[in-house]
Amino acid sequence: MLTVKALPAKFTKSLRKEEATEGATATLCCELSKAVPVEWKKGSETLRAGDRVSLRQDGTVCELEIRDLAVADAGEYSCVCGQERTSATVTVRAPQVVFREPLRSVQAEEGASATLRCELSQPNAAVVWSKGGLELQADGRWEPRQRGYTAELVLWDLRREDAGEYTCACGPQATSAALTVTAAPVRFLRELQAQEVDEGATAHLHCELSQEGASVEWRKDSLQLFPCAKYQMVQEGRAAELWVHRTEQEDAGHYTCDTGHAQSTASLSVRAPRPTFQMELQSMEQEAGSVARLRCQLSEAEPRVPVQWLKEGVELHVSPKYEIRRVGTMCELLIHGLEAKDTGEYVCMASGQKTMASVMVKEPEVTIVRGLEDAEVQVDGEVEFSCEVSRAGATAVEWHLQGLPLQNNEVTELAVRGGRTHTLRLKGVTPEDAGTVSFHVGAHTSSAQLTVRVPDVSILEPLQDVQLSEGQDAHFRCQLSRACSQEARWALGGVPLQANEMNDITVEHGTLHLLTLHKVTLEDAGTISFQMGSCSSEAQLKVTAKNTVVRGLENVDALEGGEALFECQLSRPEVAAHTWLLDDEPVRTSENAEVVYFENGLRHLLLLKNLRPQDSCRVTFLAGDVVTSAFLTVRG
Repeated sequence: MLTVKALPAKFTKSLRKEEATEGATATLCCELSKAVPVEWKKGSETLRAGDRVSLRQDGTVCELEIRDLAVADAGEYSCVCGQERTSATVTVRAPQVVFREPLRSVQAEEGASATLRCELSQPNAAVVWSKGGLELQADGRWEPRQRGYTAELVLWDLRREDAGEYTCACGPQATSAALTVTAAPVRFLRELQAQEVDEGATAHLHCELSQEGASVEWRKDSLQLFPCAKYQMVQEGRAAELWVHRTEQEDAGHYTCDTGHAQSTASLSVRAPRPTFQMELQSMEQEAGSVARLRCQLSEAEPRVPVQWLKEGVELHVSPKYEIRRVGTMCELLIHGLEAKDTGEYVCMASGQKTMASVMVKEPEVTIVRGLEDAEVQVDGEVEFSCEVSRAGATAVEWHLQGLPLQNNEVTELAVRGGRTHTLRLKGVTPEDAGTVSFHVGAHTSSAQLTVRVPDVSILEPLQDVQLSEGQDAHFRCQLSRACSQEARWALGGVPLQANEMNDITVEHGTLHLLTLHKVTLEDAGTISFQMGSCSSEAQLKVTAKNTVVRGLENVDALEGGEALFECQLSRPEVAAHTWLLDDEPVRTSENAEVVYFENGLRHLLLLKNLRPQDSCRVTFLAGDVVTSAFLTVRG
């Protein structure tokens, strides 16, 4: 035999220490004398490939790569191959933070906001903001912000005193820039809004200025306006208003508020008297597929006023779905091919006046296409019932078991397949679940029968024979393989037993059947039988007569050195152990004591010899429940 032993792998090239910057990638490499598996460790922890760690092996070359280095990655790393090991340290340096983008000077108007912004080389680096060499203290008008590499200082509601040089410092690095605050011209915080008023009403044109008490000029088109019976100028705080009283068609046009720096213009429209609806739209309920007709009527004074129809706020146009009619003052909207999505609120508008009504589309009645089928299942098993309806989306659906409604829970699963097939899955079926399963949708119902197969009952622990004395309680037990709803039958000598003051009949855990006969007599001896369905078991009850004392012990006076004989007679031979006691101490046969019984165990004798005065005591005979006692007196 020639046995060739494999040489152990050796490291021909060891690991070398690595030093890298936080966030960079470190690579450790070693080489073996032969290609065999290796294990990488950091300290005593075994490394596994992950999001930042890659373990590669190309033949004899082994490589560990750690990406996006963190300070916690620093330490000693080892490559282990059997008993061989090579180690090296990885050092992680924190990168020096520098300003990649410095602060830039900013100019802003008084009352506005300004943002000073710079960019760092490291995300979320801690910075300190200062103004004129003094660190900024908490103030509700400025807020430092930092998102990734960008650091910002936001100043609101600028004042003249906010102007100056601001500095952002990060460790020893710093960048500065100037903030210039210029006087703000009067501008509009809220512009004029277009107005539409009824003829004869008063129009209110309102705007809000950036400064209180600023002087303004009002114009209509190019004509400057002055206070009079038609025009009223109102100015309070920053608010400036123009009231146009008793408007006429000639008052319609463009009105301007001029601050000298800015202008705000809005249009004023004057509406002619509005028409009214003599007949309003009426809500209706229609079946899907039919045509809905909505009708309303305008006042005769305005037969040609433009009419607009809307559904849920969206304007409707003539199409195969919608037909719009207008005959004199009568307006109609016809909705063809009604669907569920056509349900909603419809509006007819004419010159700002409107009338509305709702259309309710009733879905066709849902019917049952394929009904339930009877099912049979083993106890503790699963069973599924399915019922197919005429259309998808039916919601008024109910499942019942034995007339009781069912809901989703851990043993009942209700589902819908393909939109139209409704399913019921029953889990862990018990014999009590057997009965009628029904599916209800609207006025339609489908039913089926659920049959639960129950395995045959068997006897695991049969009855055992019992032997005892009359007057005692007899206990019998029979263990079944499972609980059964059938009634158990007990009998003694073929006579059925019922639970009463003399007989206790109980069941524990559904499977353990117990019978107790109280204070049995000699007549109770016989065959005890238990039966449930096809299962039965029998046992014998043996009752022996109760033993009694026919002749009890009698007191004995004896002389020192003499003998004493004690005798008792029982009514029948005692099968239990019998004992003689001298002052509660058992008597054993010896040269001074002799125990004898004869006549088939009916007569029992105790002979005590070589008596001494100190032998005086109480003598007792015990046999089962039988006890008799007497006293021995030894005289000198």
